[in-house]
Amino acid sequence: MGNDRYKKLFKRSADVILIIRGDKFVDCNDATVRMLKYTSKTEVLNTHPSQLSPEYQPDGRLSYEKALPDSRSDTSHSTPAEKGIT
Repeated sequence: MGNDRYKKLFKRSADVILIIRGDKFVDCNDATVRMLKYTSKTEVLNTHPSQLSPEYQPDGRLSYEKALPDSRSDTSHSTPAEKGIT
């Protein structure tokens, strides 16, 4: 599959897809905007990941603190669920 084909799948997918780097969303698809009931992709990208999580994680830590890059081990290629962010 060519890169353009992956971009089309990303954009047109009915599934929510968010791409995160560090502590910021850097891209999302239209399904994400609809599911979150936001008005634009920019609004999603300006949202901190912890704002989409419960205030506290199951381990008792604040979602905001757990989402900070310094508070995690090397999980740069992990999904939010693998990073413990629900």
